[in-house]
Amino acid sequence: MLEINDLSKSFGSLRAVNQISLKFLPNQVVGLLGPNGAGKSTTMRMAAGFLIPDSGTVRICGYDIRRQSALAQAELGYLPEAPNGFGHLRVVEFLRFCGQARGLYGSVLKKSITEISDRLDLFGALDRPLSQLSKGWRQRTWLAQAVMHKPRVLVLDEPTDGLDPNQKDLVRGLVRELRQDRTVILSTHILEEVEELCDRVVVLDQGRCVADSPIFLVANFYTTDEATLRLLRLFIPWVSLVLIPALSMSAWADGHSNRELELMYALPIKPIHVVLGKYVAGCSVLLLTLVMTLPFCLTLFYLGEPDLGTVFSSYLACALFLMSCFSL
Repeated sequence: MLEINDLSKSFGSLRAVNQISLKFLPNQVVGLLGPNGAGKSTTMRMAAGFLIPDSGTVRICGYDIRRQSALAQAELGYLPEAPNGFGHLRVVEFLRFCGQARGLYGSVLKKSITEISDRLDLFGALDRPLSQLSKGWRQRTWLAQAVMHKPRVLVLDEPTDGLDPNQKDLVRGLVRELRQDRTVILSTHILEEVEELCDRVVVLDQGRCVADSPIFLVANFYTTDEATLRLLRLFIPWVSLVLIPALSMSAWADGHSNRELELMYALPIKPIHVVLGKYVAGCSVLLLTLVMTLPFCLTLFYLGEPDLGTVFSSYLACALFLMSCFSL
């Protein structure tokens, strides 16, 4: 849906965005995190076609944002940070203007305005100028123009900024609905919002992408400032319930069907040696499965500084647990 390749932007001597490459898929809400000045808004502005990058490309649904801007922006809904323009227009005029600019006319435009006004509770403000609206009403009006044409890609820069708790719930509910068959990228400083809405988190710092992970890998680190192997410890026992019986039965069934056991019992080998051999082979598979979880552990080391003793003891405990279950 949205592809960013080697995107860079400088303002004088300040390198705001430094060779960022990201790919955003449909049916996905991606949270863009980072401290102030990390390059989040600059990246979003270049993705929307507002800023021209020094280098790199942005493609929306396959269209280059610079060379095929009209086609690309027809698939885009964009909410800038802290919008405050078009104060002389009434809300309905503003929505009508934005809809017509995106090719909506007549009954289709009227239906679109009615639907989004109902969804964001804007009917009470349709005839009021934007300049007379509170920040919350204005934010919802600008969000309405971003989604009214049903774009395939939504770029939302702090969509819940300035909203009261009820309005935040309204907007978050809309984002959850819009994720179907769409790509939604939102920036926010509210970590609970990221955990509630996002499937994936991209962290920027000093213009670079320093982390790009599914939300379940980083949620605990960013909410508790702690890297943990808790998910691994919860995950292993349940896998064991399925993996170990299947492995045990498979080992003996295969040995019986292909006549391996018949031959081994016909050789001058003690039965205990046969059992131990099967046990060692099975444990090797289980330990290999455990090794496959190391990328998860490396992610924790990348994001934080987990205690080495805790990590080692957790893996040792998991290994002993698996070997014990298999021995039974």
